[in-house]
Amino acid sequence: MSNCKRKPIYGERKTKDITGVGTECELPDCERDVLARGLCSKHYQQWKRNGFPFPSSYLPQASSLEEFLNMRYTKKGDCWLWTGSQDIYDGYGKCHLRQWGDRLEKLGVGGTKPRPTKKNYTVRAHRLAYAVWVKPIPKGSVIHHTCSNRSCINPDHLQAITPNENTAEMVERRTYQKEIRELKKEIKELRNTIESLRALERK
Repeated sequence: MSNCKRKPIYGERKTKDITGVGTECELPDCERDVLARGLCSKHYQQWKRNGFPFPSSYLPQASSLEEFLNMRYTKKGDCWLWTGSQDIYDGYGKCHLRQWGDRLEKLGVGGTKPRPTKKNYTVRAHRLAYAVWVKPIPKGSVIHHTCSNRSCINPDHLQAITPNENTAEMVERRTYQKEIRELKKEIKELRNTIESLRALERK
């Protein structure tokens, strides 16, 4: 019998301990111990930074901003979920771009511009999606998610509004959510009352 073994691909566990959890990094040719998500420390940090567990240079290079966006989302229901890097603090998608600098400024996406020690433009994925697929972002505008899903880049779910409008919408949504919680509480209390009355009738 041949001793030749098929090379594992990313997503397959190479070895397992008695608990059934992989003990080695899932990436082919990597034998480092797992840190998290089936990945070693090196590839886990790359996943956090790029949205995938290998250097961004491994991906096919996009020839345009439209192609760049189309390579980095997956559809879930009506939302287009960003599969690239995400901000660990607020959950918004973010992009690191080394090209198209002049166009990015004309589109009004904002973000962090390159410095002598930093070659990338860092911009919000949903702002880039709106600017590319809808129209340039007016100065002073914020991009609002009508679906309330921060990782969504579906242009149909994005709208440019003023910061004051965004704040007002957020307050209105929180008020609405509070009313829903109170209504659910009242319904639960009513159900408990009904159950108590039924219990008394059975006695």
